[in-house]
Amino acid sequence: VTCPGRVRTPQCKTFDGTAFVVNPLCSVLSFDAYSTTCYCAGSTARRILQDGSTTATQYGTAFVDIGTNFGTTFASAPSLTDVQENLVILSTLAGIVGMWIVGSFFFLRWDKYDTERTANKMLVESKKTTKVRMAFQFFNSIFPDELRAGS
Repeated sequence: VTCPGRVRTPQCKTFDGTAFVVNPLCSVLSFDAYSTTCYCAGSTARRILQDGSTTATQYGTAFVDIGTNFGTTFASAPSLTDVQENLVILSTLAGIVGMWIVGSFFFLRWDKYDTERTANKMLVESKKTTKVRMAFQFFNSIFPDELRAGS
């Protein structure tokens, strides 16, 4: 698979009265995101000054996309038959998947065992009865029968 590429480069242009056109006498010296520096050979500025007209040459730049070949060609994936011939990869993958299945089964059983054990423990604790002693029972056991009211 080969990917197409493109490069954005600036061009130096001059205004010909109706539109900006590429000036063959100008070349790009440097450029960055904010400016472009052009060098124009054979400038006609002196002739314009001697001419006496008030028109001045207007310069401008524009970015142009230039198509290029991409530097790297990616190799396509091998066919499935190439992978099936490699027994080491398939056996390692099968071993890992097998260990995952056995481990999942083991941990699910362990979880179930812990859940049942906790539920049984809660059931046993809920069935325990606690003796409750009321205040009057406590005082009746302390005082002799002669001191009780109504005797």
